[in-house]
Amino acid sequence: MAFSSNTIADHHQQLELAEHQFTISNIKLQRLAHLTDYLPDLQIHSNPLDQNPFFHLVLEFYITPSDFILRHILHDLSGAFPSSEPYLEYHRAGPRKQIYFDPCHMRAAIVTCGGLCPGMNTVIRELVVGLWELYGVRE
Repeated sequence: MAFSSNTIADHHQQLELAEHQFTISNIKLQRLAHLTDYLPDLQIHSNPLDQNPFFHLVLEFYITPSDFILRHILHDLSGAFPSSEPYLEYHRAGPRKQIYFDPCHMRAAIVTCGGLCPGMNTVIRELVVGLWELYGVRE
């Protein structure tokens, strides 16, 4: 599906309007451990998806450091039921523009605990195909 520049501009304008219409006060970022907390000297690499001829990035594909998700998605914006506790938010998971591993030197392992789990083969297949085809991980 192709988007014209007007459509993209209209989309951004709608997002800006939406951001100004609703505000939630009393939000606290719940910081989670990051790889650099344990390995501060990690090198940053560009994401190999940028050079993959079979993968076409779309607008706003990569997650940015300012992308968050609220722990609870239902909130009373009227103020009739104020909360004394802050609303927790977390950094979103997803693909980043820069990565902390070199795919040429990466190994991946998938560990399961046995038992029946519908869809597990599909999840494993997608991980393997994604690492092999998109990221170039060969081991």
